[in-house]
Amino acid sequence: MRNRRKPISHIVHSHVRNRKRVYSYARGNGTAEAKPEPKIIKELPKPRTITNDGWKGSKYERTRNLPLKEVAKLIKSEIQIKYPFIKVSVSTKHFSGGREVNVHITSYPKTFLVKKVIYPEYENQPEDKIPSFAWSYPYDEDAQNVVDGIRKIVDSYNYDNSDSQIDYFDKSFYSDVTFDWGLAKKEQIRLGVKY
Repeated sequence: MRNRRKPISHIVHSHVRNRKRVYSYARGNGTAEAKPEPKIIKELPKPRTITNDGWKGSKYERTRNLPLKEVAKLIKSEIQIKYPFIKVSVSTKHFSGGREVNVHITSYPKTFLVKKVIYPEYENQPEDKIPSFAWSYPYDEDAQNVVDGIRKIVDSYNYDNSDSQIDYFDKSFYSDVTFDWGLAKKEQIRLGVKY
């Protein structure tokens, strides 16, 4: 006959108390003792030492443990204070390789695109003779300054310690700042683009 060791304690039952599962253990003397599950606090890992090519935003340290949606709200609030004449949409996304904050300018008080030939061989030709692939539609100077200013606000909540030469990416989140596609399409139609 095998010699079986008797367990010191075993679970009699479990129940939920104050939204925590509590297990009741029976001891050898017949008394029961309730033990709550250990609390697990998840904290984002601290970034490695910033390399010579890396950078850390001025607001990153005090917001690093906030959920990304809360960071997005702070970014939107700061944009609205600095640029009250525009409207923006700030969205977040989580994916297997990290997370992302996207800023789309949805309302702008004036035109913001210019029409520019990107191939020198077409520069001296009449406009109707230049093929569509030779045109580019970059932001004008004022719009580019707004986009760059918004990027600075977004980057102030981020850090980047990446090294693209070895395909190493280490940042709090990826980001993009653009004009809304519907708004950009209207501008391109104004400049003669046919859809």
